Amino acid sequence: MKRPKGDEICWSFPETDPDKPWKKNYRFDFSYIHSVALRKELQDYIWGCYRNGDKKLATLRQEHSWFKYYEAWLSDRGITSLARVRRVDVEGFLTYLHTCISKRTGRQLRLITQKHIYDTARGIHLWHAVHKETYADSLRAFPSDVYQKINRITPLEAASRDDVARFLQCLEQTDNPCLRCGGRILAETGLSACDLLDLRTDCIHTDHTGAHLRYYHHRKRRYCVIPVSQACVRAVQTLIGQTEALRSGAEQHLFLYFDKRMQVCTPSPDVFRYWMRCAQRAGGGEHADALQEAATACNMPHEDLMTATRLRQALFYDMWEQKVPYMVIRELAGVPLFSERGSIV
Repeated sequence: MKRPKGDEICWSFPETDPDKPWKKNYRFDFSYIHSVALRKELQDYIWGCYRNGDKKLATLRQEHSWFKYYEAWLSDRGITSLARVRRVDVEGFLTYLHTCISKRTGRQLRLITQKHIYDTARGIHLWHAVHKETYADSLRAFPSDVYQKINRITPLEAASRDDVARFLQCLEQTDNPCLRCGGRILAETGLSACDLLDLRTDCIHTDHTGAHLRYYHHRKRRYCVIPVSQACVRAVQTLIGQTEALRSGAEQHLFLYFDKRMQVCTPSPDVFRYWMRCAQRAGGGEHADALQEAATACNMPHEDLMTATRLRQALFYDMWEQKVPYMVIRELAGVPLFSERGSIV
């Protein structure tokens, strides 16, 4: 594939992974960048990473979104090129990130979001410094340990079987079939939210050894098959039946999940996590499917909310206590079970 022309404001790249369960185009809109030089520098970075396969298109698309914060700050400072950035400018950029308000939520950016934006800006400077010596000075302006301690978080207490049971009972009261059945599948299989939302209608296979679930493992970038219980099979079959009318008129009729507004599109992992949070804070009641969190219905503190990660941890701890071989659990998790903090990932 040839590089798009420099005067093109919007780029569109097709998905190149042959094992990806869906085919989509990733669109990069550079119209928000005022400086022509800065626009070319970002285009060089995206094209170089895409051509060499250094980063996936989904990662580049996310970095392109985070770069908007950096571009807005550069525009306010009158900086038209990355090569002109100095240490005093970077200090001002850190102050800007600490005080920046998200347009989507209307709140201050979370620390992890600030870290992503800062790492994106520093990574683009690093890429240009490797390819051109003129950017070496600007790279030295970016310290590497600004958000070093942000990931050193004390792990939450592992969820018990009673916690998982209460969570599933809470979901049974919701009207959202994707959330109700998806939570059951998460608890039974230990899938991540990304893997869960890519399940297809033909994901269940049964033979003389029992039922098996076939899913696309995003970390391994390939399809995997795991044995599942009858409870998981019933959840998948229920979800297939309740979304059949939607799938019949959709192009992606092989996928299980659809947006809660009954639009024919797959919800993102962030949307699914938001549904889980709202359902628990509302206690599974009338506000469980609200698009906005009801402040008066918050029955659970934030640290006690069940997430897909905690469901994975609970399942793996349970398998570990039942003497399931370590390599079997690691194969299911896709990552080493014990992190540097000494807990199951």
